[in-house]
Amino acid sequence: MKKILTILFIGLLLCSCGRYKELNKEEKFKLLYEAEVLHKKEARKEVKEIYEKINKYVEKKDEDAIKEKEEYNKIVNFFKGQVIMYGIFLDGIKYPSTKEVMGKDGEIINTQFRLYHDYGKYYDYITDKLYTGLGTFRNWNGEIQKVIKFENGEIKDLIQNNSFDMNGNLLEEVYYENGEIIAVRKYNEKREIKEERYILERYKNGGVKKDYLVVNGNKKGKLREFNKNNVVIKEEEK
Repeated sequence: MKKILTILFIGLLLCSCGRYKELNKEEKFKLLYEAEVLHKKEARKEVKEIYEKINKYVEKKDEDAIKEKEEYNKIVNFFKGQVIMYGIFLDGIKYPSTKEVMGKDGEIINTQFRLYHDYGKYYDYITDKLYTGLGTFRNWNGEIQKVIKFENGEIKDLIQNNSFDMNGNLLEEVYYENGEIIAVRKYNEKREIKEERYILERYKNGGVKKDYLVVNGNKKGKLREFNKNNVVIKEEEK
């Protein structure tokens, strides 16, 4: 009896030998992002080997293998679509890092390659659940364009909004809190800060009451107070 069990065990090992590497959805997503978007050599090699082994089982009408291949293809097609929207035809394109795309709970993630938009809602591709958390939108050159707070798949707040010139050079960074601007940084063509403005206090109608302005990277700036018509009524160097 013992000899029979040993033979069966060895037989199982031999049968499983060479079977394709089974990954969960998160592992597939990470591997395919590095292979299809970042074009990492080792990732592309691993994907090729997995496909070759899966195809052998697909030819035998193995249902598990067929489903596995469908899931791989679905993720690949998702990334292909996102790459086109990101700016595939532009020179000097830079994609988000794997870490940003695969961010865990509580970490900021890249929305373009992690979330999908369906019927006005944003879903996490890996979990298929409505997304809650922070997400970045990046420009084609890798620069942050927007930072957004999501809640139950909807855009809750705009945290940061940057603007660029036609060549992708950063012109301005605008920061928000509860829908209102709290800080603005403007840059020159050398990417040096030419102006910083911090909103310190507002009137009930939303108008700026006090701000702090620094120009050309100076160590000192001006503390300004405005009336309700947005006219400076008091100014002090600090």
